[in-house]
Amino acid sequence: MKSSEDPLKSLNKRQENMKEKKTRNNFRDMLGDYYLTNRKISKETEEANKGRDTSRLTKNEKLYLTVIVVGLILIGIKYLL
Repeated sequence: MKSSEDPLKSLNKRQENMKEKKTRNNFRDMLGDYYLTNRKISKETEEANKGRDTSRLTKNEKLYLTVIVVGLILIGIKYLL
């Protein structure tokens, strides 16, 4: 143990170093990035769909709808029979 160093001074140094250390909330940063990215994608999608008739379904939407309907029919058959 160093007898020349005052324990109170070393404690103060450690506290000063802790004050200087900037804490980050990584979850908040990740959530903010996710929100901004999705907002940007939504704007790009809206711009792409401006000239298009939005009442029609795309190929992917038709496929998803078909899979959901077939799944519901199969579930209904399973529990009714």
